[in-house]
Amino acid sequence: MAKKSHAQDTITIDKNVPFPGPTHRWHNKWPFGSMEIGHSFAVQTFADVPLVRAASSYYGKRNGLKFSVRKTPGMPAPYRCWRVE
Repeated sequence: MAKKSHAQDTITIDKNVPFPGPTHRWHNKWPFGSMEIGHSFAVQTFADVPLVRAASSYYGKRNGLKFSVRKTPGMPAPYRCWRVE
C-alpha cells in the first residue's frame, strides 16, 4: 500500500508577513456623510429616485440619521433628497 500524502507535509507556515490594507475605497455616489439637517441635493432622474431612497435608508440606519426624498415641482431638478434628522 502506498502512503497517503498529508497536506501539512507540503504547506509552509510563515510568521511576520505583513497583512495588506484594503485594496480599494468605496466611492459614495451621494453625499450623505457630509449633510447636516436641512441640507439637500438634487436627484436628476426618476430612475435614480429608488436608488437614492434605498441608499439613504441604508446609510441612515447604519449612522442614526434620517433622509427624505420628495418631488419638487417648479424646481430645476424634479426630485431632492433632504437630511431631516
